[in-house]
Amino acid sequence: MYQANVSYLPSMAGLTALRTLNLYGTGIVDISPIAEVPRLTTLNLNRSQVTDLSVLSSLGNLRSLSLNGLSIMDYSPVSSLKSLRFLSLTGWHGNGASEFLRSLDLAFLNGLGALKSLEIDIIGDADISAIGNLSSLTQLSVNGSDIRDISPLAKLTRLTELTVTTNLVDDYGVLAPLTSLESLNIYGDGKNDLSALTDMNILNSLTMDAVNTDSIAPLAQFPALRRLVLFDAAFDDYAPFLRMSGLETLQLTDSNLADTSVLKNLASLTYLNLSQSPISSVAGLADLTSLQTLYLADTEVQDLSPLANLVNLRLLEIRNTLIDSLAPIQTLIDHGLEIKGLDK
Repeated sequence: MYQANVSYLPSMAGLTALRTLNLYGTGIVDISPIAEVPRLTTLNLNRSQVTDLSVLSSLGNLRSLSLNGLSIMDYSPVSSLKSLRFLSLTGWHGNGASEFLRSLDLAFLNGLGALKSLEIDIIGDADISAIGNLSSLTQLSVNGSDIRDISPLAKLTRLTELTVTTNLVDDYGVLAPLTSLESLNIYGDGKNDLSALTDMNILNSLTMDAVNTDSIAPLAQFPALRRLVLFDAAFDDYAPFLRMSGLETLQLTDSNLADTSVLKNLASLTYLNLSQSPISSVAGLADLTSLQTLYLADTEVQDLSPLANLVNLRLLEIRNTLIDSLAPIQTLIDHGLEIKGLDK
């Protein structure tokens, strides 16, 4: 493994058994010696000084390629990697890189028919049609705040994990055909109405940032949902949580939730984060005996006595609350409960 202070790559002719090469953070510019190890399967060039990828055409056995944070203008050599399974192209930087990427032609992705996992950052409203042609993908992360059209992703029916970051998409209904999804992550300021996605019967993990929706009622229609993370969850109707009894992980941070009674049916919860919410009482949590981790930071909670019977609780965060006594849960503390954030 080459360290960050290395700036020169010597001949590699004798390394015939080499399968993995990590040049992360090095000062190496010229990687042409890599052509001498055609049996290489994993290559990491993240944050290096490489500017020319033409040598990739000689690496027909490459399965995993990481090109994060490079100042490269020409990615066309990537298209020759017919055996590639994993590709990461994030954190682009460098002089002129941003302007180039605003008009980046993703055609270099064409031909990567074996690709299973793709992570890519996109600047501007680029055409992502080439991503939609990667029919073998099972994992995809597309990050671009100005992307307007995500409809090409509807063709990726083998996807099990999808992350989309964009501020300009209001209709996620175009993703309805992706019924194999098990994990969906949506970040951005667009309106994230998921009512058209209720046929995703095996979706078990959902994350949404800056939740902007008229109703979360559709979330109660995902029968396999076990993990739900909602950042900036400033909607008003939390009653649908009464019907989400299968949830095991729930994060509602920076929300409008004032009454924890809507959570009383979540008997399977092991993790709950209600930080930055206007709750003053945790009475609705009294029967959630499976709970192991509870975050109440930046709330108006004063009394912990409703938590006294949560015998499985192992971590409680109470930073910036009105709590001045731990006496009601002293028995839990004696049995190993860790308290974080108590200022008094």
